[in-house]
Amino acid sequence: FETAVSEAASLALHLLGKSDRVGLLVGSTLVPPGSGAGQRRAILETLALVKRDEAGGAPASLPSGAIVYTVRARSSSAPERSAA
Repeated sequence: FETAVSEAASLALHLLGKSDRVGLLVGSTLVPPGSGAGQRRAILETLALVKRDEAGGAPASLPSGAIVYTVRARSSSAPERSAA
C-alpha cells in the first residue's frame, strides 16, 4: 500500500515539475487537474490521508484529453512469484 502511495506521489510530482496539469482520484476523493505549488500541496495532502481500505468509483467524466494512470496496491502482503 505504501509503495502505491509513494509511486502516485512520485508520478504526480514528476509531471507537475514538467508544468503538466495533474489531478488525483483516490476512492471517491477527486483533486481536479491543476498545476503549480497549490496543486502539489493538494495532491500530497490527499495522498497523506488516504486509507488502505478506501474505495469508490470514478467520477462521471474526466476532462477532455485526460491521460489516466492507475496505481494500485497489491491485495496481498505476500510477494508476487513467477514460475521459473
